[in-house]
Amino acid sequence: MVYAENPWNTLLGALSLLDSVEKMEGRVRLQKMVYLLKCNGEPLFEDAQFRYRHFGPFSDDLASQVERAVEAGFIEEKVDKWGDGPYEVAYKYGLTPNGKIYRQGSHGLRPESVTLASDLMDEHWRTLELGATAAFLYEQREVPSESAIERAIELKLKCAPYRKRAEEIFRRVCRLAK
Repeated sequence: MVYAENPWNTLLGALSLLDSVEKMEGRVRLQKMVYLLKCNGEPLFEDAQFRYRHFGPFSDDLASQVERAVEAGFIEEKVDKWGDGPYEVAYKYGLTPNGKIYRQGSHGLRPESVTLASDLMDEHWRTLELGATAAFLYEQREVPSESAIERAIELKLKCAPYRKRAEEIFRRVCRLAK
């Protein structure tokens, strides 16, 4: 596991993100949105460390900060299970009144990041998974931008139907020309 030197900003960023979108469904969505916001230059996430896992970029920092915020009563986490398997569960997140109070007085997400987060909330989680994976390959593994989506699809065949929107997101957050 890799952790940031300053996880405080990751916590404030997560609280600010949930405050700006109100409710969020899914751990994958949360992880991918934070990674995409980081790629887009959001200062609150600049120290968050990501590594590649099954569903793409994953931050131990973010996972542990969200877990701590749930335990502290700043984030509400609802768990819906529909089976016994590890992937047969859905998580829903929202900022609690205590979370809103805790984050008062701290700077929130940049207006550009709030807009991006709002746009990303309208996307299927597989679109975010593919777009974030392409961005990770481009930013962390130095895969050329022209082949990042193709390489991401090779890793994530189930995401192939979401290619068009994922590529638009990838180009937007990595500030690549069309």
